[in-house]
Order: sequence, then C-alpha cells, then structure tokens
Amino acid sequence: EGFFREMPAAMRSLAAGLARERALEIPLRAALRARREVVDAVLCGFATEMHRVAKRLHTGGTGFFADRMYRASGAGPDAGFGYTLRGRKGAAARLLLRVAGPSGPAALEAGGARFDLPAEENARLSERAFDLPRQATEEIPIRIWSVTPRPVRLAGIELLDPKEDCV
Repeated sequence: EGFFREMPAAMRSLAAGLARERALEIPLRAALRARREVVDAVLCGFATEMHRVAKRLHTGGTGFFADRMYRASGAGPDAGFGYTLRGRKGAAARLLLRVAGPSGPAALEAGGARFDLPAEENARLSERAFDLPRQATEEIPIRIWSVTPRPVRLAGIELLDPKEDCV
C-alpha cells in the first residue's frame, strides 16, 4: 500500500533527473558532432549510454560533475567497466579520456594495448590521450578499472582520427 502511495513522487523525481541529464547532454553531443576528428564517442554516466556500457560488477556508479556526468568504477579489475567503440578498420586512432575531477589510478585496455592512467588529484575536468595501434576490425573494445580502492571517474571517451587537427 505505501509503495503505491509513494510511487507518483518517485516517478516525478525520476523524470526530473532525466530532464536534468538531457539538458546537460544535448549541448555536449552537439559539440562532439561538430568536431571532424571525432570518429566515435561516449558521454559516460548518462542514461542514454547505458546500452553501450559493459560492467563487470555493479559496484561503480554515476554522478554529476560540472556540466556533465561521469561513470565511476569499483575497485579492481573485476569491478571495472568497458565500451565498444567503432573505429576505422586498418587505421590508427587516438583515444581521449576525459577524467572527472579527483580520480584514482587505473588500468586501461584499448584495442589490444594496455596503458596506465595516473591518478588525478585536481577538481577539474582533465584529459589523457593514448595512441592506439592500427586496428584489424572496426570494433575497438575499451576496458578500464581502478588499481586501488579509489574509483576512476570518466566523463567521456573519444576515439579520434590522428590525421585531423586534434589534441
């Protein structure tokens, strides 16, 4: 009985949260579309990216950071998350990660290569770029996890064409 009585307020809260997300997401997506060097991208943490994320365990979360959202990992390789980006077969690519504020150190596997992502202690959005080897397929799996108990917080992942003017 109490469940049904509380449902309208809960649904209004959910709808308000989604409206807030969309208000942030629309200009970010427009900015990504306007950049020629962007081959594929994920805005991490938004409800619309849920179909793309592959979580190992449900220990991470999402949150708001400045003008965007982020996805946080849990601790360790079993509590990371990943995405599959679509690149250009046979082409080299650059991967750009947007880290949302303070974030723990992490390991990144991308397109068959492994990289270290250092901790970020600042309170702003920061960027880390990684050059990927030529890819045999269009699908580029990305997996990231924290290497300490501190979560890694990603606001975005961009696959860039290194031939274009970028980062």
